[in-house]
Amino acid sequence: MFSGGMSSGCLCGAVRASQIVLGCLFGRNISENTTTNREIAFEFIQKFKGQRKVTCCHTLRAPYKNNPGKRMQNCIFIVEESAQVLENLVTKYSKQKINI
Repeated sequence: MFSGGMSSGCLCGAVRASQIVLGCLFGRNISENTTTNREIAFEFIQKFKGQRKVTCCHTLRAPYKNNPGKRMQNCIFIVEESAQVLENLVTKYSKQKINI
């Protein structure tokens, strides 16, 4: 479902899936006026771009378009990197006064 830029070729599926997890864990609480969820989502994007420069699936896989094996390995690395960034943010913000 999330591969191939979610069939649009644009947003990396690992990025989108990570954003969904962050939304589930730290999403907006109607009873509180907070923007923490947006700040965490933005921080994820900044950290991902710090490693990969872009979030566009098409751009991330372009160097490997003629080599399916290397393209798949690149995607595996991206998923691993995204998971690490996600884990770090969840750990960081779970320790703060945020109920998850």
